[in-house]
Amino acid sequence: MNEYTENDIVVMVNNFIAKNSPELLYKQGFVNYRGKTKDTGEYYTEVIARELIKKDFVGQLGKIASINRDNYNAGHSPNTKCVNIQSNRIEENIAFALYNASKIFGITFGRLGQIIDYQVPLKATRKNAGVGKIDLISKTKDEIWLIELKYYKSKDKQSSRNTLLKAALEIATYYQQLNKKNFINSYEEFSGYRQDQIRKAVLIFDEDNINEEYLQLKSCNMPLLKHLLKRLDVSIFVISITGI
Repeated sequence: MNEYTENDIVVMVNNFIAKNSPELLYKQGFVNYRGKTKDTGEYYTEVIARELIKKDFVGQLGKIASINRDNYNAGHSPNTKCVNIQSNRIEENIAFALYNASKIFGITFGRLGQIIDYQVPLKATRKNAGVGKIDLISKTKDEIWLIELKYYKSKDKQSSRNTLLKAALEIATYYQQLNKKNFINSYEEFSGYRQDQIRKAVLIFDEDNINEEYLQLKSCNMPLLKHLLKRLDVSIFVISITGI
């Protein structure tokens, strides 16, 4: 991976903000950079978070129009077939396994509660090309959670793993693109819930050595990322792979 100065990163962020729509930020390569600047020794993520806070990117994100999809329920059904977590579609398969755990065995996942669905589509027409899917949705007594799932095989290179910043920006973007009224009406499990009860989360796993970035965040070594996550209202949750 190339090494960058603090100013290199600042220029990348500011150029993007000046020329592009906010819903495209999570797809930019620089939000997935790991490591530290070669001149100031700051984490790339911290430099990016600082610039996004200074530019009120959260405010810009809040102006994204929702996509007018009528029904979000794709009609998924649980089943007991074995899930191959070694395949190239590992995150989708794990999402399916978590969904099955809740639907078949009644398992809940702490503050995230019961998994209600997985791979929830956001786009309404072909004009919405490039719009993603929400990995998991869940509910507790008081909250609905939109969940971005991030799992990596222990042999994966650090450079190939998505940063917490990228994951948080992704789920925050999906939250804005979601037609919340239609979403709630799509699931009988959400009857009686309000739009302001919808929350955002990133779910990571503690297989082998837990994500170094998460450890730095918990150790208060990434205060700007922590502040940005708070501004985005995105929570980070950790689950043990042995619990699946």
